[in-house]
Amino acid sequence: MTDHNSSHPVRTSEPVIHRGPWVIAGPAAAVPEANQDIIKDGALLVADGLIQAVGKFRDIAREYGHFTTVDHEGCVLAPALINGHCHLELSHLNLAGRTSRQRNYNGDITAWIRDLLAEREKFLHIAVGAEEIILNSARRNLQLMAAAGTAFIGDVGNNLASRSIGHKQNTKVVFLLELLGLTKQSETKNIARLEKITAEKSLDIGCTAHAPYSTSPGAIQAIKKEADRNGRIFSLHVAESLPEIEFLQAGTGPLRDFLSDRGGWDNSFAIPGKGSVHYLDSLGVL
Repeated sequence: MTDHNSSHPVRTSEPVIHRGPWVIAGPAAAVPEANQDIIKDGALLVADGLIQAVGKFRDIAREYGHFTTVDHEGCVLAPALINGHCHLELSHLNLAGRTSRQRNYNGDITAWIRDLLAEREKFLHIAVGAEEIILNSARRNLQLMAAAGTAFIGDVGNNLASRSIGHKQNTKVVFLLELLGLTKQSETKNIARLEKITAEKSLDIGCTAHAPYSTSPGAIQAIKKEADRNGRIFSLHVAESLPEIEFLQAGTGPLRDFLSDRGGWDNSFAIPGKGSVHYLDSLGVL
């Protein structure tokens, strides 16, 4: 209930009571008779785009009963869902259904990444009108998420065309262009691209790093600096697998092999010798 073009709530003509058989409230509500913050026959008083009061319907009605009441029968009234890191442009892929090897990756994130990249490349080569298919699939999935109560999505993508996925949709979508590369050359290219995108105000997008093991430290710091300067979110993959921990602590393992195989290793990255979160903290980006 906020204006996406402004930080100020949308102004309404008068408060409205929203009544539901169940209301999920936060601890701050301190509602008597509530069981673990779940209120039976609860209600919200909403005005100026903000929740003004929450509690049992009888209590809300006693104090604010002169306002209009909207009944939501058979519904649970709950805080909106927030998805801080999503990849809508990959919505068209069904990795489990399309890979010839129906297998358990057994914690090997590099095997999963290889399959994902292979399926994406295969689709781009054989599909007619691939980009339109990708965007339409992403929008369908976005609408499903909105129907399930998702009010905000941080959408991370590698294709600038994906910034249009959230246009004219009910859910607020902030598009972040993902920058990755651990070599010195890739860092130079990433920082140059970051500067170009930041200067192009008409794009109205942000940038983010992929992960501690795949984006150089200088690029991560530059991206975070620009995010802070422009008031944008900073969202990246962190501590997802044991191979990531092994790589950052010792410089060995499947991720090191994966980077070498794909030409993503030039020995310029100094192994931090610590876990992902401690490493990012040492870069000053948390």
